[in-house]
Amino acid sequence: MNLSNQSTRSTRRGFMGATAGAVAASSAMTSHASTDSLSPQDKIFTRDVAIDVPQPGLRRAVVDPDDNVLVAAGKSLLIYSPQGTLTQRVDFDRPVRCLAAGDEHITVGIRDHVRVLDRSGRLKTWLPTIGRGHLIGDLIQNDGGVMVTDITAGNLARFTDRGRWETIASRKNGFDLPAGGRFSWQTPGRLLVTNPSRHRIEYRSERGQMVSTWGKRSREVIGFQGCCNPLAAATLDDGSIVTAEAGQTRIKRFDANGNFLQQVAGPDDFFKLATETDTHVEQAHNSLMCAAGGIDLATNGGNTLWMLHSAEKQLIRWRISERA
Repeated sequence: MNLSNQSTRSTRRGFMGATAGAVAASSAMTSHASTDSLSPQDKIFTRDVAIDVPQPGLRRAVVDPDDNVLVAAGKSLLIYSPQGTLTQRVDFDRPVRCLAAGDEHITVGIRDHVRVLDRSGRLKTWLPTIGRGHLIGDLIQNDGGVMVTDITAGNLARFTDRGRWETIASRKNGFDLPAGGRFSWQTPGRLLVTNPSRHRIEYRSERGQMVSTWGKRSREVIGFQGCCNPLAAATLDDGSIVTAEAGQTRIKRFDANGNFLQQVAGPDDFFKLATETDTHVEQAHNSLMCAAGGIDLATNGGNTLWMLHSAEKQLIRWRISERA
């Protein structure tokens, strides 16, 4: 299916009227109750599925309200069922940079604009450009609408019910957009942001203002290794945070205050079954370091965690259960 047709741009305002209800479920997936009173317990992560995704340009993954997994793969959007079966492929004229999914809409960031699809992958509208020659870095949804990061201007912008982009955070008011940072909702009104260059997780207000940070560069398991980690992070229902690191690939879990809880998977878990030489393994590691979209995490918040591993061209699933 090719969605390069621009004829549906006239429905932008209609999209905003429907967005509040349509993306509420997306917010519920990534936004959770206050974590102040939660005491996360150890969890059991059981790896049960590894799907080969032989498409170039694997970049991002999200889980929709029905637990389908959506993958940005080059110029395509791939949709997998909760069981890991490819059910839909939507092709575009340019690479998919980022995406989000709600009850009624899929939103896709392409170059300098956002395209809105229905759940079947049909194009509904294009939102206006964020600026000619600009690039969208990330895209996030909640019941208030759609926000994007503009990596060219270093801004955080929100699409308003007036059908235009409003800059809500910029360098002028002290906003520092992290290089390679990924944004999601940690709690209602609070953003979870990765800052790979500073080896930390940031909590920010819904207008991009810094609330708190945790994390440090360290070879110890409690910190983040390499030149630019963590690449990705996701919030579970108990308020704990799962992070993903490239290079020496690691998936780890922390409580909401940044206290280390457990290592979900380490380098041996991804390469111990490989029959290739050590050189191949080293090249696979190096290809992930600082690579845009090298690793991503997607979760329904509760019992499932997906990891997109671009060097191995795999989509990997863990089932999550409580430790007895």
